[in-house]
Amino acid sequence: MLEQSNDLKRLGRRLLTHAYPEFTERGIVIETGKLRSYGQVRWRDTGEFQIICHQDIIRWPEPAIIGLLAHEISHPAIEPNSSEEATDRDVIGRGLGYYLAVERAYVNKYDDHRIRGGRDRYLGFQSIRKLLNFHERSTLENLLEDFNILPRESTRPRLLHDTAIHDGLGQSILMIEGQAIQIERPQPDSEIKLLIRDEFLHVYADEEIVAQVPWHEE
Repeated sequence: MLEQSNDLKRLGRRLLTHAYPEFTERGIVIETGKLRSYGQVRWRDTGEFQIICHQDIIRWPEPAIIGLLAHEISHPAIEPNSSEEATDRDVIGRGLGYYLAVERAYVNKYDDHRIRGGRDRYLGFQSIRKLLNFHERSTLENLLEDFNILPRESTRPRLLHDTAIHDGLGQSILMIEGQAIQIERPQPDSEIKLLIRDEFLHVYADEEIVAQVPWHEE
């Protein structure tokens, strides 16, 4: 269990060093805050990126935190509009699949979480495990036992999984549960908040609404 956000930064730096060498020269900011999702990643064309984790994440087991951070870092590692499945597979391809599986087990995503009408998905614990090699599966089983994490079938968790924000020239592209929302670019460090109400997703930048789209829980 982590006790302070400084440990999140330590884990982030460790991930960049060992699994994301293309990012070692980029600036990275990792902090906690009040979110509608477990994590939010935001990156700019200039190269630096920021990860905000839900304030409760610091109480997660460390392997689950690593799995979440790896998913967030893989967003800017591939195309801005890439699917959540492609992001998960990038994490697995970098040898971090057992951490990703621990994270999905911890938040009770045993089965795939299908989004965008089935055209995209977050890989569930079961699918991730099938993609691991023998050594990785053994490491996964040891982590689950050491941290007493029992994967089980469950309904969708209360929070969204994550939000990815790519700030380009003059506009920002938000990827939320696989859905792309394009908005005029707010201030570079503006705070993005989400509100789901009356079957609509409301997107706020610095307390001003910038987008409103139909939203149905799947």
